[in-house]
Amino acid sequence: MTLDEAFLKIRANIGDSVAQNYFTKQIQKNIEKSKELGIKIDTLSMSLQMEFSRIQGTMLHQLKTKSTGRSLKDIIMNGLDTILEIYGQDEFYKDFLMELLGELIECLTSKAIQSYLLIKELNLIHDYNQIVSSIQDLEYQDVIRILKILIISSTIRRHERRTFIRGC
Repeated sequence: MTLDEAFLKIRANIGDSVAQNYFTKQIQKNIEKSKELGIKIDTLSMSLQMEFSRIQGTMLHQLKTKSTGRSLKDIIMNGLDTILEIYGQDEFYKDFLMELLGELIECLTSKAIQSYLLIKELNLIHDYNQIVSSIQDLEYQDVIRILKILIISSTIRRHERRTFIRGC
């Protein structure tokens, strides 16, 4: 082996090492991104679960609907806006959410799928009471999954709407 060949081999190995380090850092960065977005979705989901439990546990005539509706609307809007900010930053988030959406839908029971099909087009902000009525008889895990699915779907729809409006 000549000195030139040895030098080329060493440079190739260094290039492989640099590329490996880059890909490792990129994978770690993507894991952090997915955790960040996952935490935001879980936070909003937990807030909605608490409201869901509170609405279920109160007699309908005892609810102060205007104040409850306003605070619930604020919770949902703030949560969706936070998720939407992150979602619009990078193509990675779009792929991650689509993958997460598919996984959540796959885990639904047949009863939950039927309920989901009835409410999937509802507005998470304005139709929350209707959503609660539709999913109140489901198992707890299915309720959590459906709420997360609705959060992700709402995020995607809002992003598409904003993109369309900006494009016009």
